[in-house]
Amino acid sequence: PPVVPLGLPKIYQDDPDLYFKWIAKCSNYLDRVNIMAYSYHEPYGGEKVTGVNTPLNRDTDPKSPLYIAKTIENYLKNGVPKEKIILGIPLFGHTYRGVEDLTEESFQPGKPYFGGGLFGIPT
Repeated sequence: PPVVPLGLPKIYQDDPDLYFKWIAKCSNYLDRVNIMAYSYHEPYGGEKVTGVNTPLNRDTDPKSPLYIAKTIENYLKNGVPKEKIILGIPLFGHTYRGVEDLTEESFQPGKPYFGGGLFGIPT
């Protein structure tokens, strides 16, 4: 995954570099490391704020580390060989229900919403 999964022990949550270093150790025994870089933001669970599914160079929130370039940087700086990395990117998007229209005053990182949609059709 692009970030430390929630179910892992607290030590990895507190120091994400330990998780990526563990992946680097595992890579010694692997032909490749597939990074599933998608669904950084989705309308199911988590914080109820819209965001780009898979931002490349910067997230909707400029302070957020949830974007592909940062993900790859985390793997590389902790020792995963670049020749073993395969980047998985999405060929799909997400829709949101209940998002207020943008106004000139409301340009901000994400907008609140109340549910997900399917191909623009509310579910």
